[in-house]
Amino acid sequence: MELHHGETHVEAEQLATTGQQHQHHAAANPTSRYHLTATDPTRTFVMVMTREDHMTRLTIRKLSSDDFAPLAMLENDVFGAMGEAVLCPHYLRLCTEIFHESCFIALDGDRPVGYLLSFVNGRQAYCTTLAVIPEYQKTRVTVQLIGAFVRHIIDRVDECWFTVKEDNAPARALHRMLGASDVGRRVDFYGPGDERIVAKIDRATFERMRAKYERLGFVPPRVAERAA
Repeated sequence: MELHHGETHVEAEQLATTGQQHQHHAAANPTSRYHLTATDPTRTFVMVMTREDHMTRLTIRKLSSDDFAPLAMLENDVFGAMGEAVLCPHYLRLCTEIFHESCFIALDGDRPVGYLLSFVNGRQAYCTTLAVIPEYQKTRVTVQLIGAFVRHIIDRVDECWFTVKEDNAPARALHRMLGASDVGRRVDFYGPGDERIVAKIDRATFERMRAKYERLGFVPPRVAERAA
């Protein structure tokens, strides 16, 4: 996963702390209220933060065909602004038309502010990109995008794969926080001279990490099955 919303701004420990803090903030601050709802538990997650002077509505949902233009805009706002290459339109259309079930967009009201792209093939998932526009970096947008992704894959796949440049320390730290282990390297991955570290979360690690995912709010607590 290329963590371009925070290559220089976010750390995995801070991300975990943010995920925990938003669950307890309402009790500590009576002027604020946090509420997580779902119109459909498998699709759209909405967090509402109410303060005395304003309301912010953050929606995390799966992609649709109409998200092609917002994705292209976010690519330019995040990668283009950094002087990096942006994803080609064919890639973005694959995400909105074919892999929309495993790709997520974050909106503040009607404004697109971030996205996460991933692809599921059978019992394997590949997480490729997480991006958040600069003014929403270091916010719960990151936590909610990752949570939506983890909820989608945790009971669907046996392996989740990441590829990352060796010097992308924040992304590698995030992968470790999620439970991924480095398992190899790929040479000339995106072109001559492009080398990537390959990391993976396997089924046993998903099960071992589930309690942590629950504490971070990524997945709901597992309900124990009643004895027959």
